[in-house]
Amino acid sequence: MSYKNFAADLKNGRTGRVFFFYGRENLLIRWAVDTLIKKYTDPEYREFNLVELDENADVQQVVSSALTYPMFPGRRVVVVRNLRILHQNSKTSATKDQDKEDLKLIEKLAKDQPDSSVMIFYLDSMYGSGKLNAAAKSFAKAASSYEMGALSPAEFKQFVLKRIREAGKKIGGRNLDYLTDLTGYFNKETTATLDDIERNLEKLFQAEESEEISRELIHEMMAGDDEKFIFAMIDAMGRGNRKRAFQLVINNLSSAKNTSDRDGIALSITGLLTSQFELMYDSLEIYSPGKSFKAMASELGANEYRLKKAREAAVKFGQKKIKKCLMDLYDIDRKMKTGEMNATMGLEIFMASI
Repeated sequence: MSYKNFAADLKNGRTGRVFFFYGRENLLIRWAVDTLIKKYTDPEYREFNLVELDENADVQQVVSSALTYPMFPGRRVVVVRNLRILHQNSKTSATKDQDKEDLKLIEKLAKDQPDSSVMIFYLDSMYGSGKLNAAAKSFAKAASSYEMGALSPAEFKQFVLKRIREAGKKIGGRNLDYLTDLTGYFNKETTATLDDIERNLEKLFQAEESEEISRELIHEMMAGDDEKFIFAMIDAMGRGNRKRAFQLVINNLSSAKNTSDRDGIALSITGLLTSQFELMYDSLEIYSPGKSFKAMASELGANEYRLKKAREAAVKFGQKKIKKCLMDLYDIDRKMKTGEMNATMGLEIFMASI
């Protein structure tokens, strides 16, 4: 169940008093934990009624904290972060037996719902965003459990709009779509989280002096350096400006400290070029009148903004030229892997062929 389920369950009294949060979004996990702390503790006595434990705590300590009645008004709230048995797998028979006993103890807490306290267990995303281990899966069934996963596109835009309004800023609908695309949050293999988005938004707010957030500033602040570089390079190549394309490559290679570093940069550029030309080719293959970029991006598992840029460039290049560039890049990649040429030479050969 998601953060929305948690909010609804809490509002309607459908939760127990033992909670378990996990998933990709640490920001949502922190929000849920803070919500419960504020609900069940009086600010005046919070420092006395709040107990925070980490993965160094043993289960006996957790149980003892849960069964201890508060000395001041309000409930005792015990927050347990990254409890070991919920994210580590036992490696010996002795620890396996101990973990079984420990799991029984915390599941008993979830079943008995002690009047003395509210228990909050959670896993940071580094532990709880993939598959849960057997103990965590079992405990999740016993506790009031919620997976704080990725937001939907509509929820994400609401999240961004709320931050923009709180900062006293405004943004148009198209620019909001553009910003959403640039974050890469919905890319197939993205590692972007809401914490990353918040940090980038804060930079955007600090850089924008006017009330309205402009498209130009969004691009400047949100597009990654690699993305800006490859778009500029493809654009120069598409316009036949070989001098500009060469200069962009030279500027990147000039930052190398030695030959090995130079080859590493050249290899990265070659990979970026290959990826972009593949997307350009796909954008021509998948295109059909009336088909939206959103639908095409979803079908390809690509970023919508990158696909739009790739399509614009592909129209300038033409399918025949794109195919030749890809064949050249694949051939260079093969020769680099077999040791026939180094990465720098391969990139230079490709640039000379355009």
